[in-house]
Order: sequence, then structure tokens, then C-alpha cells
Amino acid sequence: YYKDASGVRKRAPRWYADFLDANGIRQKVPLVANKEAAKILLADLERQADRTRSGLLDRFEEWRKVPLSRHLDDWKRALESQGVADGGSLTTKRARALLGECKAALIRDLVPSRLMEALERLAKREDLSLQTQNFYLGSIKQFARWLESDGRIEANPLRHLKGKNVALDRRHDRRAFSQEEAAWLLQATRKAQTRAGLTGEDRFWLYRVALATGLRAGELGSLKPEAFDDGFVVLGAKQTKNRREACQPLPKSLWEEIQDWLQGKPKGELVWPGNWVKNRSAGKSLREDLSEARQAWLFQGGNPEADTLLWEDSKGLFGDFHALRHTAITWAEQTGATVKTLQTLARHSTAALTMNRYAKAPKAFDLIGLVERIPDPSSLPLEAIASVKMATGTFGVTAPSTAPLLPQKPAIQRHGLSMIDHSPRMGEGFSSPLKQVVSSKKQAEGEGFEPTDALRHLRFSRPVH
Repeated sequence: YYKDASGVRKRAPRWYADFLDANGIRQKVPLVANKEAAKILLADLERQADRTRSGLLDRFEEWRKVPLSRHLDDWKRALESQGVADGGSLTTKRARALLGECKAALIRDLVPSRLMEALERLAKREDLSLQTQNFYLGSIKQFARWLESDGRIEANPLRHLKGKNVALDRRHDRRAFSQEEAAWLLQATRKAQTRAGLTGEDRFWLYRVALATGLRAGELGSLKPEAFDDGFVVLGAKQTKNRREACQPLPKSLWEEIQDWLQGKPKGELVWPGNWVKNRSAGKSLREDLSEARQAWLFQGGNPEADTLLWEDSKGLFGDFHALRHTAITWAEQTGATVKTLQTLARHSTAALTMNRYAKAPKAFDLIGLVERIPDPSSLPLEAIASVKMATGTFGVTAPSTAPLLPQKPAIQRHGLSMIDHSPRMGEGFSSPLKQVVSSKKQAEGEGFEPTDALRHLRFSRPVH
């Protein structure tokens, strides 16, 4: 009962809980009209106050009452504050779509089996590839990890979920261009018309830098003349995909040639301006450039049945703009670089990501030496290639191969190098092993290789008399 403003005693529409909270403060909380139900709620309130006073309060209880939509909004703001690419818009959008398909409203609705069933329904309706399904799954798992790290849930309920085998449903795999294909592409592009707001000359240098460094389209589109510094391309943390600063070396020949072109670009403005990155028109431009290059190649006697310079080859592999990066890393792998060196060049998060696509060879190079060995297709004599191919029926170009001086005999044999015979012959002057090592060391230094440990030891050794 209660008294109204006039002092008349009236029956209340519901029961009230009158109790002492965890701080010893008297509280009066409205409950329900049913007396038995009100007693149960009062007991819960008193029990919660006792647990709080005893230090047994469930600190996740309040978070469980918050709608998942609010958690998602907080997560997006957290991603924006961390400087994540596009502010995490795509990642949070995927997580929100999957939660909507699952009809999850609260944290307790994050049930792995329900989420996987919702992902299957979404994939069938939207015709999502296995790779795209993994992106959706990765976004919701990232959201669950954030809930745990931010202290909103006690444990991540989605930790055990694994992605699907994308090898069973590849829809847009890239291929690596051959050196001859790249040479024809560069020559045709330089003479081509303006596309996506970039002249043929602009796209020529765009493709050359992409083939030499393996930079992504978004990274290339963010470059300004100041980014080209003394033989390197320097990218800030905001320009890279992994949000880490990068310093990619350029081959010496490319650096010497590109400087004249860069002088015509205004300071502080984009080297390759326009919206060709956001609207993905670079791929369309490349497709048209490939078509023109193939026509020129066919005119010079190319085989119409070959996959040369096709946008999609007979194996279903694509030559889109990202294929330029794929080509650069593939060419780098063919120089004999280790997986770790390739990972550094590609700026992949794990060596496995690089190994699964590019790595086969086991020999090491430094990055500067590595990019010097990446072929420059702009220097290939196309007329000579066409005449030889038409006369002999051969296809392609075999690039001159170089390998570092290696002290291990199996490695030398594997790379096709001849062993030095140190034994003297009749009628010939005797040459000591030390002189031959020094001579080999000078040859290696002239080619830009680091001296081996064996050479370093011999350098400081003295002959014993």
C-alpha cells in the first residue's frame, strides 16, 4: 500500500522490494503484481547483494543484457581508433549480416552451431564462394575475440571454429605473367590511350613498379613523388594493408629511369591520381591493355591457340591487376630466395601464406640483391623474339640465370655450376686454393653477393711456413 498526495491509503499495482544493497544502502525497487513472483525476485536481489559483498559478483552479467547491435557499434569504434583499413566497415558489416541471418540478439545467442547454419543459408542465397564464407566466419570470430579481450565475455565461444577448404572452390585464382607477356604488355600500354584517368605512359610506369615491387593496388594508388626516395619506395603505416611502415627497394635500372618521369609529377599530389583504386577500374584498364598487347603479339606471329596475354587462361587463372603482384613474387621466387625473404618482400603475416603460393627454392638473398634479379621485361627485344619464334617455332624467352657463389658442393651441382679443380696439371702453373677462393670472392663481390663464412675465415688466415 501507499498514500497518495491527499494522504489516502491505496493499494499499489505491484509489489516493491525493500532491501539493503551491497553498500548497505536501503533500496526500494518496483517488482511485479504477483506476490509469489515478487518474493522470488526479492530473493534474487538479496542474493546478488550478498554475492557482491562477498566478492563473488558476476562482472559479465550486465554485458549479457546489452544487445549485440550495441556491442557491434562499440567494436567498430574500437577498430576505427586502431587505424584499421576502412575503419573496419567491411569486417563489421559481414559480422552484422551473419548475426542478422542467425537472428542473434544477445551474447547468449552466439552459439557455434546456429552461426554455421546461418552461414550456410547466407552462402546459398548470396552464392558465396568458400573463400568469402571464410571471410564472414573470420569476421564473427574476430568480433568474439574482441568481446573476450574487452572483458565483455568470460571466454570466446567461437574459438574452435575453423574455416573451409578454399582449394575446393577457387573462383578467381591469379596467374603469373611470363617475361615475354609482361614485355608485350608494357610496350602496348605505353602507346595506348588514356584509361581510368591515367595515360598510357602513367600506366606503363604503374605496371613496371608493380612488377618490380609487388605492391598492391591500394598501396600504389596512395604514392606521392616523395615516396620514391633514393632507390626505395617508402610507405607509411596508413598506406599498407597490415598497417605497418614498409620500405620496398627498386631495381637500380628502374630507379634511374623513373626519376625523369617523376620530375613531371607535382609534389604532394598522387603519382597515379583518380578513383581507379576505389572503383576497381584498374582491372578493366589492364584487361583492355592485355587485349591490345595480344593483338600486337598475334600480328607478330603469335599462336592464336596459346594462353599468352589472355585475361583468363585455359586453366581458369586470371591476369587481373593483383596478378602483377603475384607475378613479382613469383619472379622473385625463381631467383632462389628463401621463404623468409619472400615473406619479407611480400609483407605477408606468416611464411605459410607465402609458401603455399610462391616458395620452392631454398637459397637466401638480401632484399636489395633480390629485386636486382627480378627481370625487367621492358628491356626485352620484342622484334628479335618474334623473328626467332617465327623462324624456329620456339616460344618464350629464357632469361639468363645467375646464382650466388656457394661453398656447398650439392648446392653448386644443383644450380648447375662447375666445380673448381684445384689439382695441378702437367705444364700448368700451380694455383693455391687460397688464390682461387680470393678470386671467387672478388667475382662474388662484383656481382653484389655477400661473402660466405668460408671466405671471411680465409681472408684473415695466414699461410703456415
